[in-house]
Amino acid sequence: MHFELSITEAEESLRSKLYEALYAADEAKIKALMSSPTAEAVRALPTDGETPFLARARRTIYPRNGQYSLMRNAARSLLDGQSHWARIVRDLEGLLATNDDAGIFR
Repeated sequence: MHFELSITEAEESLRSKLYEALYAADEAKIKALMSSPTAEAVRALPTDGETPFLARARRTIYPRNGQYSLMRNAARSLLDGQSHWARIVRDLEGLLATNDDAGIFR
């Protein structure tokens, strides 16, 4: 989710802390981080299965725990970003409604 920018700010923060805890082999900290509400929200996401681009689109356009993806936040901060983001969401929702994984890839 980090490389595709579908990660939220809270998830990115957790990712950094988890990396540090893993690097230090701090099992207590790892356990505490993995029991956080942010980690729970990530674990609750459905697996990509055979439609990875549909899953990526959902992660990108829909909020988790009241937070939006970094991509959404960046797009909306651009000049005319709100209308541009609205078009992206409209197009992706159309492809999601028809389960068009290949269409999202294109």
